[in-house]
Amino acid sequence: MEDNLLLETEEQCIHCKTTQAIPGYPMNLCTDCRNTFNNYPIPKWLWIFAAVILLLMIAGLIRMPDYFDASVHLRRAEKAVEQHKYITAKKEADKVLKHLPGLLEANGYKFIAAAYTFDERNLNISYEQLQDKPINDKELLAEINKAMEYTEQLIPTDTLLLKSTDNFSNYATAIQENFLDSLNDGVRTTDKALFGYRIANNLFKKKDYKTCIAVLKKTLAISPDNYGATGLLIASKRNAGDYKGALASCDVLLAINREDARIIAQQCKIRLLQKQDKEAAMLAKQAITFGPDDISALEAQAMVYYFSGKKPESNKLLARIRAMEAAFEDSLVSERLSKILNGTDPYR
Repeated sequence: MEDNLLLETEEQCIHCKTTQAIPGYPMNLCTDCRNTFNNYPIPKWLWIFAAVILLLMIAGLIRMPDYFDASVHLRRAEKAVEQHKYITAKKEADKVLKHLPGLLEANGYKFIAAAYTFDERNLNISYEQLQDKPINDKELLAEINKAMEYTEQLIPTDTLLLKSTDNFSNYATAIQENFLDSLNDGVRTTDKALFGYRIANNLFKKKDYKTCIAVLKKTLAISPDNYGATGLLIASKRNAGDYKGALASCDVLLAINREDARIIAQQCKIRLLQKQDKEAAMLAKQAITFGPDDISALEAQAMVYYFSGKKPESNKLLARIRAMEAAFEDSLVSERLSKILNGTDPYR
């Protein structure tokens, strides 16, 4: 027994092999070798590697709230597009792009929103981000293509034929009313709709609402979702006293974009004609919310102020509209509004 114990205590150090190992440790090392290993410095590359890992972890923790915030707003943008709330969709997409400017999904939702609100500037910005990049989400791609087709109604291809409609105001009413019927199948649908809109607009200016509505109905038979034609139909029916029909046409466009400030402003003006001032005030407020700088919304709000006895407020908005129109060398809205505010046009 004693011989075995002597052998265990006299085992040599496995490192230097010259000195007796210290007993009681699982690894047989002498005092000097054990102290050397305990004091052995960690390599610099290992410190650097650990520091890089630590920095990446800290950066990830710092940016994590941004990523989480972006994911929340991306989902909201997607939901807003599904609900045809394109003002909201654009706002939510912008919040995502603030953190992740190159994210395809966010740019896709922004493109769709810009298309249905006819926001040419943001349409171009989003298109540049999407151009030549693969979109794996088939549903999103389909929505983008559909939105792109919707914008084509504003782009004429047969400009020569379109220009010829400028002289139609001098033609007999029957010729203007039947012009669309004379176009052959070679004329693009969107061009036909543009021709119809321009002819109808000339008739609207002459206050020939009956013929104007007839032309617009033919136009919409060709292009049911045409924004300009439907908008003019709303105004024509309103001025012709067909308030129910005008509101129904408003619903057609609000089904496409539920946050369309211009169409909500149209609803407001119709309600004012019906002397439903409380409903009109709510609609004007809603229009301003969706389009704080939209001239139609400002006009509707000015009219609500006027008919509720707040003439100073209505005149302030008239001055604002005039300033906005001056930038475009236009005065259509301010002139018709001023006639209502000064009593020249009783409106109702």
